[in-house]
Amino acid sequence: MNPQQMALQIRDQLATVAWALASAELVFGENGARVVAGFPTSDLLPPVLPFVLVGVDSGTADPYEPAFITQDFTITIAASVHGDPLGENAVRGGPVTELGVSAGRGVLELAERARSAVQDLTSADGAKIMLSMSATVGPTSLDDMPHLALHSQQLTALCTSALHYTAPQEIAHDGNDWTWTGTQCSNRFDFKQYRLVHKTGSTPSTPADGTTVYTGTTASFTGVATSGETYVAFADYSARQQTGVVEGSSSAEVGSYKAIA
Repeated sequence: MNPQQMALQIRDQLATVAWALASAELVFGENGARVVAGFPTSDLLPPVLPFVLVGVDSGTADPYEPAFITQDFTITIAASVHGDPLGENAVRGGPVTELGVSAGRGVLELAERARSAVQDLTSADGAKIMLSMSATVGPTSLDDMPHLALHSQQLTALCTSALHYTAPQEIAHDGNDWTWTGTQCSNRFDFKQYRLVHKTGSTPSTPADGTTVYTGTTASFTGVATSGETYVAFADYSARQQTGVVEGSSSAEVGSYKAIA
């Protein structure tokens, strides 16, 4: 993934993390995870708390491998819990009516959930280059609002400099049944669909470079395997998830294609 894709993948991971108990509410609500430039001032804070912001910081190009960038990100979590003049509740948490909700949770409780979610990102999520936690910044308050606490976590990732679209792997067929491994594709924030494409005499280089026999979100297909054809499982992606729009597709990589003798 390049820095833009990685930032959106981090946001998507944070947006879907939920409490493990009782009602299993989303930790940061329906729209509480955003990618931002810097941190908003107090008069531009999101209207609903808690929230988590993904900031894209500076990056360093690798002088020996120009295809890679060491990219920094900052995750900032905000919680608001009233009840004491010093803001202790906003840091450690106050009374809660139910364990499966975010109301009353302190920023350190929320930060642990965010940290756990980001650390779960692996190659199985299409994040081929692993993230690492590089530092944390202790809780602080904002302006003159002691009931609102902020906590930051700094991440470093080795990203690709160009857009990268993860390819399916382990394509195989048994009789008329085709399968491939695709969780590294479908777990990405921008995954749209698979396409199984075949071509006579050579390997299709793109989905348009052959005949499509299957389009769908399931990593399997039932159909005749024709001799002399090479079959490729492609994955299509669309960061904006617009209907009918494919922003990019994977390449035909070793493991994503199979020739039928």
